[in-house]
Amino acid sequence: MIVLGLDTATTACSVAIGHEGEILAEELTTAPETHSRHLMGMVLSACRSACIDLQMIDGCAVTAGPGSFTGLRIGISTVKGICFALQKPLATVSTLEVLAAQAVECRKDFAGILLSLINARRKEVYAGWYRKDDAGLQPIGSFQAAPIDRVLDAACSGMFLAVGDGALLYRETIEMVAGQMVLWPDPSAHIPRASTLVRLGLSRFRAGQVTDASAFSPEYVRKPDIRLPATGILEVR
Repeated sequence: MIVLGLDTATTACSVAIGHEGEILAEELTTAPETHSRHLMGMVLSACRSACIDLQMIDGCAVTAGPGSFTGLRIGISTVKGICFALQKPLATVSTLEVLAAQAVECRKDFAGILLSLINARRKEVYAGWYRKDDAGLQPIGSFQAAPIDRVLDAACSGMFLAVGDGALLYRETIEMVAGQMVLWPDPSAHIPRASTLVRLGLSRFRAGQVTDASAFSPEYVRKPDIRLPATGILEVR
């Protein structure tokens, strides 16, 4: 099965194509421009690198959130358009799960609790706790948008692995609270990558976990920040 993965949930934007778990191509950018400026170009570039036509993909995967409100809308609307145009199925994966999977990949010997954190601005983080065991990654509780202190109030008494740009942003606070009980993956794990999304999406397809593209909406976790600037044009962040 050939899977196209798109991640636009954070300041990074990535596209990957995989075939039965092997990554054929991946494009990643952290350019400051809005993702809409280069996303489709990255999709077509990945197709060329993988030596396939877009019509040859068997399914799409996308990060469902949480993350940037604008970024999520760009990625999800793009992948919906591809799915509708090509009549392909869709698999969705939490951005926090993508990060947790990358942390585990870096620390293959680790088994226990993981904390995925994404910078939510307004002095908050999007947080998700996971347990890694023989069955894979299992979510613990619901995702939340909260100040880091409140997230750490729920920290387990044992060791845990922290990952994500929110973890890096509040690393000093996390280490002050958790001390020697917090572990860190390689720096590369802190940016969600479409290659990880493709592998997780493939497992969703194999399990029959297909998302209805027409009804799907992003997992924002909290309400968008809406304000009216001096121009009078509504901004949603």
